[in-house]
Amino acid sequence: DASAAKGAELEAALLEASEGGKLPIVVDTSPCLSQIKSQISEPALRFSLYEPVEFIRHFLVDKLEFKKVREQVAVHVPCSSKKMGIEESFAKLAGLCAEEVVPSGIPCCGMAGDRGIRFP
Repeated sequence: DASAAKGAELEAALLEASEGGKLPIVVDTSPCLSQIKSQISEPALRFSLYEPVEFIRHFLVDKLEFKKVREQVAVHVPCSSKKMGIEESFAKLAGLCAEEVVPSGIPCCGMAGDRGIRFP
């Protein structure tokens, strides 16, 4: 079907762009990344695709200067990021910018990734 063909085309392009999984690729939203990771077949590619917070934590934290500019911040982790098991990265990164990080306490915002924005 057309969806599977586009998925295979995307996987081939990502494999080429990452030089066979050697270079990291940032996918700008966790719902998209989660969907891509669930459909790719190349194992090397699974470990070269990053959500922005994970990319910052793995590749940029030691190269950037952080300053705690707030006493407290609340963090809402998207459901797809929770499913990928990267909640801790959100809190650790936010902790570099604030004295206290508070989970939002909202288990689901109801937006279905970006679907809620495109189809209100």
